[in-house]
Amino acid sequence: VVDYSFWSRSQREDYRSLGQAHGATVEVVYFDTPVTEIRRRLAERRGADPDDFLVSDELFDGYLEGFEPPSPHEPGVTTIRPPG
Repeated sequence: VVDYSFWSRSQREDYRSLGQAHGATVEVVYFDTPVTEIRRRLAERRGADPDDFLVSDELFDGYLEGFEPPSPHEPGVTTIRPPG
């Protein structure tokens, strides 16, 4: 299990190829969470624990600008959406 954001398709492809080269079955699990919910969670945990990685609004905005969500045509992707 690799827990990472994999913000670009090329990055996902690199890890997919690496896993397959070693005989692994590779699946990307994409949690399609609304941006408003992500912002709420980041604000809620900001500094609540000494090990929290603090994500500023500016850092998060930059991440969103470069994020490439998996497309329906990308192989081996399971998309999980919150109810509602």
